[in-house]
Amino acid sequence: MSKQRYLLITLIILSCSLAAQNSWKTEFIASVGDKEPLWIGRSNLNAELYIKPNLALNFRTKLESSDALEREFPQKTWSNSALSIKYTQPLLTAEASYRSTLWGSSKALNLYPVDSPGLDFRRNAEHQSSLSLSSEFQKLRGSAFAIHRQLRARPVSYVYDWQTDTTISEVHAEKGLDNVYAGADAAYQIRPYLRAGAFVRHSEAHFDRADSYRIDAAGLNAELEHKLNNSTRILGHFVWTNRFSDNLSPESRNLLQSGVRIQRTLMPGLNGFISYQNNSCTDARLDTLYLISNQIRAQIQYHFSYDPDKDSYLLAGAKFSKSNEASAFFSEAQSRIMNRLYARVGWKWLPELYVQYNGRLGYFFNGLGEMYLLYQKHEPFPLQTADFHYLGFGSSIYF
Repeated sequence: MSKQRYLLITLIILSCSLAAQNSWKTEFIASVGDKEPLWIGRSNLNAELYIKPNLALNFRTKLESSDALEREFPQKTWSNSALSIKYTQPLLTAEASYRSTLWGSSKALNLYPVDSPGLDFRRNAEHQSSLSLSSEFQKLRGSAFAIHRQLRARPVSYVYDWQTDTTISEVHAEKGLDNVYAGADAAYQIRPYLRAGAFVRHSEAHFDRADSYRIDAAGLNAELEHKLNNSTRILGHFVWTNRFSDNLSPESRNLLQSGVRIQRTLMPGLNGFISYQNNSCTDARLDTLYLISNQIRAQIQYHFSYDPDKDSYLLAGAKFSKSNEASAFFSEAQSRIMNRLYARVGWKWLPELYVQYNGRLGYFFNGLGEMYLLYQKHEPFPLQTADFHYLGFGSSIYF
């Protein structure tokens, strides 16, 4: 076992023994019925240790494994772990982190169609290190970050064999594909409810043709958060990004993102919101505005007064996005049956795609954790496709 793994194990044990904000979640799901068997297992661990009041160490790891078909999932097993240390002062916050992702049984994917249209890549591992700084003084805010990411992958090329009339895949030696991201932000609190700022971004890839994957950007943004009265609040944002890159089409030079959200308390226990998001682009001369996507979302939720923990509720909502053909309707209800036993049912409908039903029965252990059973039915469209039925169980432990 490598020194790095010994270090991670030591940090996990130390964090679990001394930290105050730890959680461990596990889940197992299996398909039932006539469909080809499928199972998925997940495990998440989050541990945080305060070395000093202003110095925190955090470790997170996720593991997922399944026997899913490759046509549905890029890989059958993957593990993601992250370690970060955060230092906080009244005027400065600094954080350094390292993240590692490992893939097992990875499917060959066309990751870089512009640069290497004839090559697929089987991902083995990805390593990412980052550093961020932020500061706040009176009405001024500033931040900066730098990220380096390396993907370890094996290129796969395809050769046509005229004798056998088949395509043969050739797996090449593993190589590293590097990406660098950096940026800085500055903002000023114009009014208690209005903030405006500016930012710069840089991203660059270092492999076969680095120049085609270099993008620089600069932009302006504004955020609004205003409480109209005791029951109504409005939030809004606008971001304009001017991008520079040789491989960007002229009409996508400027990216415009905007959104507004209105939240309202209709009566005690009953809350709702409606929001609108828009993404558009235009060329350098700002002649024509092109729609990328837009979305309207509305939701209403009622918390039942009989539950002292406020965990019994009924909600319903809808999302409309004609440009992306991604409209959806959904509802969910959860009720306290007895003591710490809760039942939940849900429904989601994506027109022309699928209808999904789910149920969940969970028991809470007085703030120490939860155990639950779940069921899910997935009815895809068109109807000649077989339904999916899933059963599962899981647990969450807090310590």
